[in-house]
Amino acid sequence: SGGGSGEKNQPSTEDTEDEYAGESNDSTGSGGGSGETTQPAPRRRGGGTAAARRRRSGAEDAEDGHAEESNETTGSGGGGGEASPPVNGQDPFDTAAPDESTPENQYAKTHKSALAYLQALGDVGTFKDFGYLYLFTDKIMVSDPVGSEMKTKESHLSTSISSMRATIAPLGFDIIPRAVTVAQDPKFAAAYSTVKITGSNVSFDRADLIEFTDCGRVKSISAYYHFAGSAIGVKSPQYSLTNSTIYGYLQALHELGTGKSLDYFTQFADEFEVH
Repeated sequence: SGGGSGEKNQPSTEDTEDEYAGESNDSTGSGGGSGETTQPAPRRRGGGTAAARRRRSGAEDAEDGHAEESNETTGSGGGGGEASPPVNGQDPFDTAAPDESTPENQYAKTHKSALAYLQALGDVGTFKDFGYLYLFTDKIMVSDPVGSEMKTKESHLSTSISSMRATIAPLGFDIIPRAVTVAQDPKFAAAYSTVKITGSNVSFDRADLIEFTDCGRVKSISAYYHFAGSAIGVKSPQYSLTNSTIYGYLQALHELGTGKSLDYFTQFADEFEVH
């Protein structure tokens, strides 16, 4: 109230400026001229200082909420919490790939690849060549059969397949798997099978000695069979000699294993290689 007029006084300009100054000091924490925080004087109109306090409180709540969310995600608390310890000394989320370098895994991989080769060879007999050709790597050495021209390209394989169909199996053929043997060096395997010519009673055995790459592709093949000698009975003197020598070798190996004789050591030439 005024001194004697009885009229309501309006807030002065100085009062309004003081109110804004007090609100600014609350928000920034710095005084007007002394560098110290200035406490605002009591106001007639509320809202300035309280609003500033609400704004600060809201910002602090938001920061605390983000901190708690971050701690829940990372597993570390704001006050020194620690992540969950490994179970049995191993990270439960560690999903390392199985070790394929062990002899057992290498053997199994090669054995599976050799069976896949026989399957693909059988598909060729039903005029499905893609799977067979896909097995080979870019650089190959294929002697199929041993004694024929070496095949070093995919186009050579396709030509060989066409020639075989024209001369041996115009109606196709079936492959009957007999056995697969993986060598001590697991990149090598031997696949044994019987070939039955479709539309005839002709059949013959074959043995494929295969070298695989580390990823299971075929690098080289030496296929042992002779269609004319095995299926038709047209046998050269060398064919008959080799056939009887193999049976003699197996008999000597059996007698060595059973302790009956040492003839095994007498059948080698002066210079030889044994793998």
